[in-house]
Amino acid sequence: MKPWLKLKDSPKWKEQTEGSSQSSGSKRSRNPDGASQQSDDRTHIDINDDPIDLETDQPLPRPVGRNKAKKAASTSSNSSVMDMFGDKFDRYVQLQETKAEVMTRMEQKMIEAQTSFQEAQETLQTKTDMEILKMKADDLEGEDLELFLAMKESVRARRRRRG
Repeated sequence: MKPWLKLKDSPKWKEQTEGSSQSSGSKRSRNPDGASQQSDDRTHIDINDDPIDLETDQPLPRPVGRNKAKKAASTSSNSSVMDMFGDKFDRYVQLQETKAEVMTRMEQKMIEAQTSFQEAQETLQTKTDMEILKMKADDLEGEDLELFLAMKESVRARRRRRG
């Protein structure tokens, strides 16, 4: 009796207790004439039991149904998976940005190295050109003299183009 008194006002059972006179109910619980059957069994009630204070007891909330529980579980697991992938994606984006910065710095260093190499080459060429221009052709004859004079003219032409 105590459990029934506690549960009769809960939302799950309240619908059945209020609408029992109007609802169709179970076919087994009715006589063919439509009247409900009465049980011949007697319920033993112990008068010495503690009385239940029904006013202080709060009706129990109805438990979540199976479909709602499944939906909530799948939504929460999906969101946790999305959070995990979101974090990994953010980390991936950061790594890609870092990679791009490193590549940019490497390209700049490569350009600087190429520039300094070209400058060194130009300096070396200038020194060589100056040495050729300073040389005297007193001891050269024939083809060697012609080659030397052609080299000097080539150096002078190159120097004029550079300005």
